[in-house]
Amino acid sequence: MPIPPNRLLALIPSEQCKAIQDLIIDTLADRDGAPELEELEIKSLQYDIKYRQGTFRMHFFVTRRFCCSDQESCTRDYVDWKFIIEDDRLLADATYINWTLDN
Repeated sequence: MPIPPNRLLALIPSEQCKAIQDLIIDTLADRDGAPELEELEIKSLQYDIKYRQGTFRMHFFVTRRFCCSDQESCTRDYVDWKFIIEDDRLLADATYINWTLDN
């Protein structure tokens, strides 16, 4: 029976999830508003049981809170991952591209 996509998110250790979030935040050119990732969700999980590999898309919101003006902003984004299952461990790789155009 296939794993429901969001069940996969629950299997990622919290320290790994925090490291993923930190790496994504580090790629942002604009760090105003102390950006954070919220509402992580996994969708589009594909898995080839024969080759023990697959892909998934991790959706999230990049939220910003501007303390000087009591304003908040939020942008929905995602990262596409490729993974393999090796020795009962999920090994995943992705590249995050920040699609925000700088003026």
